[in-house]
Amino acid sequence: MAGEYSTLLFYGYGAAAVSALLLGLAYAICYRDRLHSVALMAAALVSAIWAAGIAWGGRGDALSGFQLFLLEVTRTAGWLIYLSSIFRGAMADSQKRLMNWGGVVLSGVVLGTGA
Repeated sequence: MAGEYSTLLFYGYGAAAVSALLLGLAYAICYRDRLHSVALMAAALVSAIWAAGIAWGGRGDALSGFQLFLLEVTRTAGWLIYLSSIFRGAMADSQKRLMNWGGVVLSGVVLGTGA
């Protein structure tokens, strides 16, 4: 049973890694002119690394808890930065500074507290 689970985990996260990589590459080739497009490309590529790391760990080369934590925080940080880049366009000028750095600061808080 454990072997079947690790095979399923490997193929499931492997498919997620390939899909995220294709999304990131598509944005790298086609949509480089906007800030949120670059942020989406980076978030997709970080998600591809996250999924590939978990797929590799499920193959039998177990990842440590700290390695899994770093993968999760990095993926979350990428998507938070992407979301802050989207909201930046909708904010007034006085609030843009907060939105520019909000995802980065929130990612640092999550990393620091382990939440």
